[in-house]
Amino acid sequence: MRTKTWKNLLLSSVVCLLFTFLLVPVKAAGNHEVTITTGNYNGGKAIQEALDLQKGDTPQYDLLTVTIQPGTYKITEAFVVYGNTKIEATGATLKYVRTVTGEGKDGKAPMLTNFCSGKKGYSGASNITVNGGTWDFQGKPGEENDGCSMEAFRFMHGSNLNFTNLTMQNLYESHFITIEGVKQVTISGCTFREMRNYSAKKEAIHIDCMHNDSMAPSNQDNTVYDDTICQDVTITGCSFDSVPRGLGTHIAVAGLYPSNMTITNNTFQNITYEAIKAYHYKNVTITGNSITNAGCGIKVYLYADPADCDNDEEGNSNYLEPLKGTATEGVPGDLKTIISDNQIQKVTDKNNGFGIQIAGNKDRIMSGVTISGNTITPQGSGNATKLAGIYTKYSKNVSISGNTVTKSSQTGILVSDSSNVNASGNTVASAQENGIIAQRSKKITLSGNTVTSAKKHSIYMNQCPDSAIRSNKVKKDKAGGICADAGCDRMQLIGNNVESSGKNAVAVLSSKKVKIQNNRITSAKNFGIFATKANQSKIQKNTISVTGNSGIVAEKSSGVKIVSNQVSKSGKYGILFNGTVQSSASKNQITAAKDYALNYSNNSKNKKWNLKFQRLSVKAGSKKVTGHTTVGLSVSVTANGKTKTSKTKSNGDFSIGTKKLKKGTKVTLKVKDKLGNVATMTTKAK
Repeated sequence: MRTKTWKNLLLSSVVCLLFTFLLVPVKAAGNHEVTITTGNYNGGKAIQEALDLQKGDTPQYDLLTVTIQPGTYKITEAFVVYGNTKIEATGATLKYVRTVTGEGKDGKAPMLTNFCSGKKGYSGASNITVNGGTWDFQGKPGEENDGCSMEAFRFMHGSNLNFTNLTMQNLYESHFITIEGVKQVTISGCTFREMRNYSAKKEAIHIDCMHNDSMAPSNQDNTVYDDTICQDVTITGCSFDSVPRGLGTHIAVAGLYPSNMTITNNTFQNITYEAIKAYHYKNVTITGNSITNAGCGIKVYLYADPADCDNDEEGNSNYLEPLKGTATEGVPGDLKTIISDNQIQKVTDKNNGFGIQIAGNKDRIMSGVTISGNTITPQGSGNATKLAGIYTKYSKNVSISGNTVTKSSQTGILVSDSSNVNASGNTVASAQENGIIAQRSKKITLSGNTVTSAKKHSIYMNQCPDSAIRSNKVKKDKAGGICADAGCDRMQLIGNNVESSGKNAVAVLSSKKVKIQNNRITSAKNFGIFATKANQSKIQKNTISVTGNSGIVAEKSSGVKIVSNQVSKSGKYGILFNGTVQSSASKNQITAAKDYALNYSNNSKNKKWNLKFQRLSVKAGSKKVTGHTTVGLSVSVTANGKTKTSKTKSNGDFSIGTKKLKKGTKVTLKVKDKLGNVATMTTKAK
């Protein structure tokens, strides 16, 4: 009886120990390395056998390193890699010969993929590194994979994935590296070149979501589609040459935003479409990249208007509804997107040829974007861009600062349908149309920008209420310096320097309650300041010199106040009111106007004192200066160092005594009206 009890107890103990052992994961057994040579690889079979050492839910080793020795390998296997694995291929060239039996020429047989069958979220094969090697996909005419569409590397549902120092080349179509539903990914020091079918809108590095078989095709059984998105992706120090697109995404799922994306210090050249295509991302940093000869430089966007969006080859829409049960979020109030210190040259696409493009739509606003320190310039004698250098549409809380845009085919910087955008400290030169435009927007601030040699306006705003144009330097435009067109109510035009304008230095059209203050204007071909239909606007403390026509013109407006301006050397009038009501000028200093210093036209319903020197007589040998101006004004004459002042007679004539005038004596005349306006002219005795 005791023996049986003892045996039962022993059996129970063994069972418990076995059960406990089964519950405790088996610890991986350190590191292991397998070396592959050109003599033993067997078409790649030996490589797959080595990778299979980590097969299973728990890798056998803490780290398996499969080293492919230098040499040329003709690979006929499609590799599956498991967790905790490093493929080291420095010095090796792997030429993929893909078997298309049963699959035709579609994209379901990548050369390398991680194991993810039945895996959800980020639970697929992880902790994988592929370093070095030239990976050749033989897509040229006459080679094995000509005409075959394939995603060369495809990784799904994993984490901690590293692709370093690879050269990937000669792909007929599709993507060199596709990552779908993964996180903690680094792609660094890689070269991607020579994609044969340039008309296919394929990214060399494709970032996508595990949404469906069309969006994320797979040749593994039991692939789980659960809308897992990519997160924590860094692409740095890579080179892209002669590919349709450099990197990014072209299909999004509503309410899902790939996040923590860092794209730095990469080089792009000879790109058919976008070099960088950040679709539906948040928390993005794009900095230090060099882009030369691309259809579009950098495009960052949410689902946008058709003109700004894409209908790629996957279907009629690139914006899909989430799967049932997927947790989603609304459009982020702050996308935390930074685009900085990128060099962009020669952007060529006629429909999408922007240096940097930010786009949403009226219901999905891009909010929280910083565009700073970028340089957009021509390559050689051509233009820098086909369209605008920097374009932001349906955006808010955007900063555009310290950028240089030279010789854009159209506008240098374009802001449209946006709010709370601040463009400051930018340099825009030789825009083939307008330098800076803001349209259909509100609370836009343009400050401290330098705009030179625009073929149209230097700065142009339309339908931008509650906005400001401050402290900008503009010169040598063809169509006008600064223009606030219709609907720019309550705008502030303050402290700008406008030089050598081809038409009007500052123009306000059909906008009310505009403040035009402390601007310095020189050498405008037409008007210095022109305000029409600008009710209740105030023009004050501006300095205007050398205008082909008039210094300041207020037209077809009511309640315009022109106060304390200095106007000199006007080709016609110093200040002109034309068709105005209840408008006035006061405390202005007007010097050397060719015609009237201050003129209220007959159709202006104002209390008026027109200032002009008429029938002026300043003769050598005379002891007086005579002339005519408006009745009841004060007139002073300065000659030989002395000033005498008198009032006009009842008919407007004046006669002021002086010492005998010698020929060539400089004589200065001033007339002052009851509102403190002073008109000054200087002549010489003849």
